[in-house]
Amino acid sequence: MVATPETGWAFAGWSGDADSMNDTLVIVMNQQKNITAEFRELVTYCVPKELRGYDHKENGDSLLFLEYQFDYQDQFLVAYSKRIDYQKTNEYPFTVVDVEVEYQGGKIRSVDHRWDSGVKNEHQYEWNGMELTELRYLHTQSNGTETFKTEKIEYSSECGISEFDGINIQNSDGAVDTSYYFVDFNYENNCLTNGNSISNKKTTYEETPSIFSDLKGMNGLFGASYTALFSEGGIVPGLNKNNLRIESESYRVYRNRNWVSEQKKYTYKSFLDDNLYPQYFILEYSDENDEVMEMNSFTVSYQCSETF
Repeated sequence: MVATPETGWAFAGWSGDADSMNDTLVIVMNQQKNITAEFRELVTYCVPKELRGYDHKENGDSLLFLEYQFDYQDQFLVAYSKRIDYQKTNEYPFTVVDVEVEYQGGKIRSVDHRWDSGVKNEHQYEWNGMELTELRYLHTQSNGTETFKTEKIEYSSECGISEFDGINIQNSDGAVDTSYYFVDFNYENNCLTNGNSISNKKTTYEETPSIFSDLKGMNGLFGASYTALFSEGGIVPGLNKNNLRIESESYRVYRNRNWVSEQKKYTYKSFLDDNLYPQYFILEYSDENDEVMEMNSFTVSYQCSETF
């Protein structure tokens, strides 16, 4: 017997009186047998392979200031590298950061190393079914370390994380400073908009998946937090996973001894598949008078696979 799937479907194994994943099955008929070939519909998912960011100058030139390269094992991110020119002047060398990601039994660990320096950041996430239960962060540099860990994470029934708090310990040249950290998330419009009480920031999302969403609907780099790709079956913390692509961010910042209001606005173009994966998008920074102060553009390339 040979199991032959139709286009768009994949063979998923034999059931009944046969237990095999081979599509070809040899049967010895010495009694009545009930054997069923199982098929599952294939689903296409795409994940970002490369991302490049360009800063638009007043004279019309565009300066490359950001490059990401992502590596995956199946649909899970296992490593990526980032090159960024923080000054956006082309006069400074790119800062290079390499990141490795590990998965084990609901625990996710990511470590980044800043090239040619002693700076290292380590994030640890622990998931219990569909919820994040522990977050740890360790920042190491030449003159000491900074450690943060959550002590409590609470969820609302509709929107995900509602608040978390923890302890932050800084140890620099033998001097230890301990502080407590608290974040309270606020939601509006069925979770499409959220903010927290620390940063006076609000984020609005389009009613479409993230530009970096994968097979399991996890969000990505510009859909709130790239760490959601690390969840290995968990939900996106604090967000409705069906509404992840950022439309705008508004926030208040204290600059030159004054509070000023600013906004980021995202515009997506050139979609790869059914409005899901934009290959090009624009980010505009505007002031409280809605005047554009800075404009960046980004290009994204994807790798796509089929699975069931």
